[in-house]
Amino acid sequence: LAFESIENGTEFYRNTPFVEKHRRPFVRTMAFSDHGPVNSMLDLGCGTAIWSMVAAQAGVERIHACDSNVVMYHIAKETLKRNGFQDRVQVTHAHSSELDLPEPVDLVVCELMDAGFYGEGIIETLYNCFDKSLVNNSVDRQCLIPKGAVIYGALVECEEIRRSHVIEGKEKFSLVANLNFEVRSNCASFMPPASEEVFQAVEPYDSVMMRKVKGGYRMLSETFVVDQIDLTDVGQLKARLDGQEQLIKVRCIQSGKLDAIVCWFRAELTDGIYIDTGPENCTSWEQAIFPVSLDLQSSNNWCELDQKVLISCQVKGNELRCNVLKAAEEYRYQIEIIPTSKLSMLNDLALFRSYCNSFNKLTNNTSLALFDMSHNPLITIAACKLTNMDVWCPADAPPDWNTFFAKVVACNAEQQCRIHFLGRDSAANGGMVKFERLLCMPVETSGVLEPDVLETILYNRLTLEIDHVLPEQLRVLAMLVSSEELSEYCRVLDDTRTLGFLIADQVNAFQSDHFEDVEPSTLFKTELTERFELFRLDLQQSLDPENYNLPAMCKQTVTKQVQIKRNGKLNAVFYWFQGDCPSIDCLLFDTSDENGHFRLAGCLVEPRPVSCGDMLTIRGTLERSSIFITVE
Repeated sequence: LAFESIENGTEFYRNTPFVEKHRRPFVRTMAFSDHGPVNSMLDLGCGTAIWSMVAAQAGVERIHACDSNVVMYHIAKETLKRNGFQDRVQVTHAHSSELDLPEPVDLVVCELMDAGFYGEGIIETLYNCFDKSLVNNSVDRQCLIPKGAVIYGALVECEEIRRSHVIEGKEKFSLVANLNFEVRSNCASFMPPASEEVFQAVEPYDSVMMRKVKGGYRMLSETFVVDQIDLTDVGQLKARLDGQEQLIKVRCIQSGKLDAIVCWFRAELTDGIYIDTGPENCTSWEQAIFPVSLDLQSSNNWCELDQKVLISCQVKGNELRCNVLKAAEEYRYQIEIIPTSKLSMLNDLALFRSYCNSFNKLTNNTSLALFDMSHNPLITIAACKLTNMDVWCPADAPPDWNTFFAKVVACNAEQQCRIHFLGRDSAANGGMVKFERLLCMPVETSGVLEPDVLETILYNRLTLEIDHVLPEQLRVLAMLVSSEELSEYCRVLDDTRTLGFLIADQVNAFQSDHFEDVEPSTLFKTELTERFELFRLDLQQSLDPENYNLPAMCKQTVTKQVQIKRNGKLNAVFYWFQGDCPSIDCLLFDTSDENGHFRLAGCLVEPRPVSCGDMLTIRGTLERSSIFITVE
């Protein structure tokens, strides 16, 4: 959670105009009014303490700041010291409920807002302030920033959201299994809930920057108000802590498949100055996504023009939940909850078909077996069905995934008795099983190798005496690019982004030069080189059990000469993977394929201008299934 808070801080500073706009209400509110100046302030969830420093510059005499995150507390203290405000601001490591002040303050600043507005605890925090009399609201003067907010919503069609949260019908599974349960992501919306246990297990919402979503989206409805709140009204705060619900009829403005309810907010900082996080605004804010998961067997989530859709909007404590209500519709199946990254993997039909194609080309031999490290139950069942071999799977995944995996296998009775899990049966460990091939899918959805996956392949090949691997080789391809957006994604570029305060170095100390989970199709970038091969890993290379040095498939360093094809400012290297089997002429996967579910990963490098025709030396290091790239 500490590092997640730092990442959120980085996102906040991506948009310089937004930060500058945010400063104006502080200065305006702190200025003289009919009731005199603001003499004291409380900065709740202070983060880097930037607004405490703005207040100090504006002449506020007594400034208190607090953050419940211990890492952010220490960053705030160091930032105040570096900027010379350590004697002007008193910082406390505490939650608002633990805070004691010598006297009420004139102004409370609370920027605890997430994509769904309520998720970072702004309601509970401000209620604690009023309950403990931390703020002086006895005079007719603004005592809170922000003073209120309106949360908006809309119905959208979006294929990318759909394939990350819902198995779209059973036809994809029917290739290998007839499931007797529904599959949903761990942040899908259930109404009516399959069970209270399932309802509590899922996240209220996901968050996505809709203007950057892969493949785009379509607005299916008019914008509607989900909630409106005056944050200075204690009664309204209490009502939302206790929980309230409203039902809203929403009119569809065009027909389409209803995939999600998208929510955003417009927060009023002071009179006439707002933060608007709507999907059409070019800011760093994401929107809250409530995937719609109706019974796909009956409704298919289709909406017609002018159709009225009934929405339930609930606020309780720190949670906002939105659901679509369908009259007389009930779940007829058990619900299984899996992570969004796994659900995207299961929905990747191209990946599944390429593995099936390779299985059809393998020699059938019922006396041999496959050792499957793919962690994909569809691929496992297909391997058993198409090769006529027994399949052994390691039970090394998280327990919830192992349970789901076994349930999918159990739905396919014909293959169930021939799919085994290591640890439940000692035959494989005892050498009674002869394995023909090791099967793997070594790349995560985010675009990086699974942790220690190459070392695990090596270990299993040695201990189980396996010579053949599918894929046979793993190619790592790369490209040099120029992308300021990518730099902003990973770090605070400079102190101009933070109103001139010395903050960037403090935040960037916790950032990595390595990035992952980037959607290249919507990233603003300039390709400075052609794609080039950085590594070629032979997963079937000959192994000597007596040689204790790691083979090249696990550890190596390479240098490549790469020519620049256009002028630009180099600041990043993308890389991706291809897994293929030359012996049977099969390409299993290419993680740069826009039709697949994979994202891209890479490394930031020291920015430098480059010209067409320049030759650069690229050094790549592979170690512990991690890739490091430098440009010399």
